[in-house]
Amino acid sequence: MKANHVTLRTILIGLALVALSLPASAQTWTRYKGKAIGSKVTIDGTSTLHDWTVEGKMVGGFMELDEKFPLDPAAKPAADAKLNAKVEVTIPVTSLLSGKKLMDEVMYEHMKQRQYKTIDYKLKQISLKPGSQAGALQFDTVGDLSVAGMMKPVSMVVTM
Repeated sequence: MKANHVTLRTILIGLALVALSLPASAQTWTRYKGKAIGSKVTIDGTSTLHDWTVEGKMVGGFMELDEKFPLDPAAKPAADAKLNAKVEVTIPVTSLLSGKKLMDEVMYEHMKQRQYKTIDYKLKQISLKPGSQAGALQFDTVGDLSVAGMMKPVSMVVTM
């Protein structure tokens, strides 16, 4: 089985919403911790037999923003402004469920769940995307996604 799409954007947007709902801190960095329960991730894929979807409802992680990070869409920074953020997301492999026990077992085997218990994402770069929509800021992000012991760079647009 090969996953075609991981909606990490959902995870990052969820962490961003938590961040926006919390008061700003006077410290240089403000840390926002995601709640593992109550989050959701969806993975869509395909096999030689059929397309498939699995969902997980345990997504943990954190987001740290420096005090200059733009959280107010009305006060947009320059597009070339250096943004400092740290984001890490962890998803337990066994929290991913298809609703079909045999398929879940095959998926866990292909994801090498015995050796690699989690799917991990770590943000490497973030920059303001030109032309962000009114009422929101969009960012181009690059991070490392680790699944089954394999790490690959992933690029995505994140809206806050």
